[in-house]
Amino acid sequence: MITGRQLFDWPTRHHVHLVLPLMLIVSFGLHAVGLVVFRASHPRSRPSPERSAQIWFLPPGSAEAAKVMPMVEASDPALFSPGQISARDITSRPETAYVPSFDSESPVLAPLPPEMKIGLSPAGSVIAGIRPGPARGTPPPPQPGIVTMLKPGGGLAGREVALPADAFFQASPRQDLLPLEFLVSVSPQGRPLYLFPMNTSGNEAIDREALQVLARARFSATEKETEPVWGMATFLWGVDVHRDKAR
Repeated sequence: MITGRQLFDWPTRHHVHLVLPLMLIVSFGLHAVGLVVFRASHPRSRPSPERSAQIWFLPPGSAEAAKVMPMVEASDPALFSPGQISARDITSRPETAYVPSFDSESPVLAPLPPEMKIGLSPAGSVIAGIRPGPARGTPPPPQPGIVTMLKPGGGLAGREVALPADAFFQASPRQDLLPLEFLVSVSPQGRPLYLFPMNTSGNEAIDREALQVLARARFSATEKETEPVWGMATFLWGVDVHRDKAR
């Protein structure tokens, strides 16, 4: 027989059936307090004080009467009454002393510029001065331009470069090509050994073609160098780049 506290101490049964009614009472109380604290009521309208009718007496011939009488006559409802329209002259209106600005002021216009006389040449001299244009359908003469060239730099500055004769570059006519730069290692005999592209021209196909052309290019040999020389080689694009409209 095991004495003392048992190994598993089960808690007593909770009074769950009392929690729901208790929470309902608590919720009702909270809502009641909220209605009292946050009570919203429309403001009561205050009735306007009752005022008796007032009559203003203006002595005839006074300055105040002279100012008010034109407005009184203009707002008289009997002016357009069907029964009184024949007995009163509705065309007469109270006279006012207001004069509009367009009647009281006259604008001052600037003087006109002096008349310019243009002398015309005789018709014969005008016709004789016209040069006949080129015949329709005749293409314009080709404009000279700079062809694509490879510019050495760095340790290769001053060397001459011979590109392959079959070098061909093709791009879209709406694409502007950027100068393409390579980091190149050239042997003393002028043969490229290592090529590393440093940027892009904006056209991946031309970048690949330029890499192959540079690998087959030949630099001028040097007698002073016995080890490979590192330098930069930059493609500067010219007018010989074929612009294909289909691309």
